[in-house]
Amino acid sequence: MSLNLYGAHGSGLSRRELFKLFWPHSLPPATATGNKPFGKVTLNSSPCVGCGLCARDCPTHALVTSSIDENSYQLLFHQDLCVACERCIHVCPEKCLELECLSAPDKKECPPVALFRGEIARCRKCGANIGSRAMLDALKAKVMASNEPVAAQLDLCPDCKMGLATKTG
Repeated sequence: MSLNLYGAHGSGLSRRELFKLFWPHSLPPATATGNKPFGKVTLNSSPCVGCGLCARDCPTHALVTSSIDENSYQLLFHQDLCVACERCIHVCPEKCLELECLSAPDKKECPPVALFRGEIARCRKCGANIGSRAMLDALKAKVMASNEPVAAQLDLCPDCKMGLATKTG
């Protein structure tokens, strides 16, 4: 017997069962205090660097990253899966997410909404995926402003950085 955590269209776990699975000792803050077990996430895209930490930390997979093609990706929000736990808000380093707690979802069946679209940064030496281009560019700008000599290594994957370190060390 398989377990469907997503509860799509009446199958799998209910919201209450998901709460118990992810928060065995108490309900998430928004549900415990406001009795509003649904959420709607919006994004201020100007400070967002597309790091994906919000999707990585989302316990119900309401926020997920998916590839558009081999060079770009998107951050998708599934409102029907959001339980308004606020974890995405707290983990976001750029503080660009907002959460509206709702008594019921806007619509019964909401299609996923693309909150962010970005380019994938690749290692300049081997072509491996190293993350978000916007995140890498923001990091380069901060490092260049501090006159650190490591700026040239930022567009290398960990393996190529190690190879460079062993050659120069």
